[in-house]
Amino acid sequence: MKRLMTKKAIPALIIGVLSASHGDTMDVEKVTASTALHKTGSTMHDLIHTSKEPKDSVHCAAGVLQTLAALAQVTNQSLQDEIKTFAGDQNISGNIANLNAILKEKSKPYTPEYMQDKREFQLINGVYAILNDTLTLNPTSAEKFNALGAQCLTENFMDANGAAARLNDLVEKNTVGKIKDLFKPDSFTQDLMFILLHTIYINASFYEAAEESMMEFTSWNGAKKNVTALEYEGENLQFTQKDGVTLISLFTVGGCNMVIRHSQDVNDLRPITETDLNDLMNAKYHWVESFKAPYLSMKETLNLKEILADSLPNVLGSEFVSDLCPETVSVDEYTQMLTFDMTNKGITASAATAMLCFTESCHYVEEGVKININSPFTFVFSMVMDDNVQYPFFHGQVATHGVMKIS
Repeated sequence: MKRLMTKKAIPALIIGVLSASHGDTMDVEKVTASTALHKTGSTMHDLIHTSKEPKDSVHCAAGVLQTLAALAQVTNQSLQDEIKTFAGDQNISGNIANLNAILKEKSKPYTPEYMQDKREFQLINGVYAILNDTLTLNPTSAEKFNALGAQCLTENFMDANGAAARLNDLVEKNTVGKIKDLFKPDSFTQDLMFILLHTIYINASFYEAAEESMMEFTSWNGAKKNVTALEYEGENLQFTQKDGVTLISLFTVGGCNMVIRHSQDVNDLRPITETDLNDLMNAKYHWVESFKAPYLSMKETLNLKEILADSLPNVLGSEFVSDLCPETVSVDEYTQMLTFDMTNKGITASAATAMLCFTESCHYVEEGVKININSPFTFVFSMVMDDNVQYPFFHGQVATHGVMKIS
């Protein structure tokens, strides 16, 4: 701290529904949480990859938007406007509230289709506002957090070791042991007023487990290495191919969808867009002679305050007034910790995002093709909701074999 699949038919999906409402003098664009997640994910991808040397990364747009939406509930109009502009969502709190309600419905465990069915789906989504126990949460703020789907907790921040331990236990429980030690004791002082926290954990099995295989992966710099891979042979898969770029989907029992974008140009690692997903989700299934992609095992800790400083200058770089306490506060720490694993059985992903606020005193395609994801690629891991919209929770990039299981 600075301070002291398968052959199973899947219906086509509609991505990023937009609607407009007419005001007295102008049309106000309203976008869904899905579109905001895409925009935020792409923005963060570009901000993270500012250097010319490609690197491996994963981030969770959902965690960023959840914490920003929570802040927008209890702060002044100028900060609300900056958050809405950054997300491209003029109703960010309402859309995130809708997303949280859907996630709550989606959190039911997968019901096996037959006795030998060992597939599973588990979803844990948590949104929290944690206040210093010296503060009294007013009814209006409580209603705003409840409307968002957030739980309001109080904590004795003066008990630094105890507070860090208790909140770390909460994060560890919500991520099934994947994320530990998000909070450090030295962050807990009398000047810490409140914490906005989001946690998410998804364990989603592929409809049909792939075979385990080997493949040679070529990193962006030409380095080659044999790595463990998942492999489907003789399958109907949903994919498109155009101008040297392949987009392909792998579906899971929980309605999640791993979309991989692979270009023959190793330097083409742009993020997957809504247009990409629309094209892919409307594509037909085609016969694939074989498909291979490497196992992944990724861990990341992101300093969101540093990454998003220029995009959210007033939110992250100045003092402001909040409904939660009488004194002006500033965001002193904004951190995200993540894990992302893919094997032949499915995907496991987790993220924990924490914003700590202190008082101002603190500082398409022919049949029989072969698809090998054997060089750098980008990906999106999303969930298909009952409203037939795809919500991308994790965006990532793989540039080297450093995040793969080596034979």
